[in-house]
Amino acid sequence: MKTLIIVIILSLIGCTEQLTDSSSQPKPLAACGFDNPKQQLSWLKDLIAKADEDRATMAFKGNYLGIIYLEKYQNQDVFWVEMMMNSGGLMGRAFQCEGTIIEFTNETGQNFHKGLRRDVVVYSNQY
Repeated sequence: MKTLIIVIILSLIGCTEQLTDSSSQPKPLAACGFDNPKQQLSWLKDLIAKADEDRATMAFKGNYLGIIYLEKYQNQDVFWVEMMMNSGGLMGRAFQCEGTIIEFTNETGQNFHKGLRRDVVVYSNQY
């Protein structure tokens, strides 16, 4: 019986250590030459602030609800933003690191969309 109690106590101590281990905490996403572009790219930080406000208060009528992905385009980091952002009907836009919108032709836009991986989420305010 003593052995069982000791095993249980040691197991609980091990679980507590695992929960507080800082090495298991997610690290900020590096992109565009920055360790934490969500904080270091002012345009992206502003966009995320609007998205947070829209989620909390619907201040922008849902135009900033969605997901931001990190993608590659022409071997460069780009952000694919799936939010309406008062676009008049476009459900997504691609942004270069400095915040400029990438203008696609029909052909380049189709190729970009075919290559979207949507596997690296930078931000989401969807449940």
